Amino acid sequence: MRRLRSHAFSGSLSTEDEDTSGKLSAEIEYMFYARVTSPQALLNAMCVEIQEQWGVWQDKTDKNAGSGSNRVRKVIRKPIINGQFDNINTTTQIVHTIKLKRSDGSALEASVESSEGALTAMRVMAESGMIKHRYRFPVEGTELVWEVDMFVEPGESMYSTKYIGWAKIDLEVPQKDFPVPTLPDGFVDGFNSKAQNLTPEQQQIVDQMQSFLSLPNPYVQEIYPDVLPK
Repeated sequence: MRRLRSHAFSGSLSTEDEDTSGKLSAEIEYMFYARVTSPQALLNAMCVEIQEQWGVWQDKTDKNAGSGSNRVRKVIRKPIINGQFDNINTTTQIVHTIKLKRSDGSALEASVESSEGALTAMRVMAESGMIKHRYRFPVEGTELVWEVDMFVEPGESMYSTKYIGWAKIDLEVPQKDFPVPTLPDGFVDGFNSKAQNLTPEQQQIVDQMQSFLSLPNPYVQEIYPDVLPK
């Protein structure tokens, strides 16, 4: 589970680098969709991460012992200080993550540092991927972090901040049935995307978001031309 690390950015907490110790650890995560009412509120986050990720899925078969995913993700991380992006302290990290699905819906994952070469290879092999801007908001009084994923409008550069009107919001929690905190300011109409009793309107949002959560292979169909390796 991800934790915050303290950094001396204007006396506040910045986001942490992803844990790349290679240790297999449990992941219990809530996932919500919410409507964005105030894009300006995104600048209250600790940082933004421009994430490009590609991966492959392995089903459980009679020849293996479990299902899971194999993913490589590139993260360009910018602290946000006093409502401004800090371009001086921007960092880049590439991480290879293996996730094992468990029968109770949770997962086990292990991550290690990776490379541009591995990202290129995964771009070629993957049937789908994702490009998103992740804004990290601390949950007051805890070590938890809201991970607010914003998606660029179709046709815009992957670096554009012209976003669609809905966000995917994740929260990793220490245990099942952990009380759900209040969503960050600027987001309303939040609902659990994995709930069994979605309204027709909520199901429509879930269906519409799938096109952003599963981009086609960039070598087969170029959605964002600047994804392609130089």
